[in-house]
Amino acid sequence: MTLKYSYLESCNYLNYIIKSIYKQFPKTCNCCGRYFENFNDFIENTYISNYTGDCNIQILKHLEYEDVIAYRNCNCNSTMVIRCILDEHKKEKFLNAVKNDMIKFKLDENEILNVLRNIVLTKALRKRITRAAHEDIQPSLL
Repeated sequence: MTLKYSYLESCNYLNYIIKSIYKQFPKTCNCCGRYFENFNDFIENTYISNYTGDCNIQILKHLEYEDVIAYRNCNCNSTMVIRCILDEHKKEKFLNAVKNDMIKFKLDENEILNVLRNIVLTKALRKRITRAAHEDIQPSLL
């Protein structure tokens, strides 16, 4: 499923999410010390836990605080977290866009976030392949 004509796409949140995620790298697993050079390295060398399953991206709500986070497990089985949006003002607008798209597409929170996760991963991986073609680097080496 795509989010064609969605609030999320029209406000360019997908590109902002990718930029926010990229800013969090390099990253190191606190448990085993595994070093992840960039987001692509992280995606290729971590996995979605059976415990979180389709809910590995969530809107975390605690009192007045909300955040959009994604969970992945390092190969040592330690759970690692990535914040999807770093700017508080943009996060509030993003959360409103998520709510609007939930209504527009008749999806619950988990469904819309999973569609969003898949779109972000596809865009991030496509960006890597495009960069490889530009730099004359084989994609398998990135």
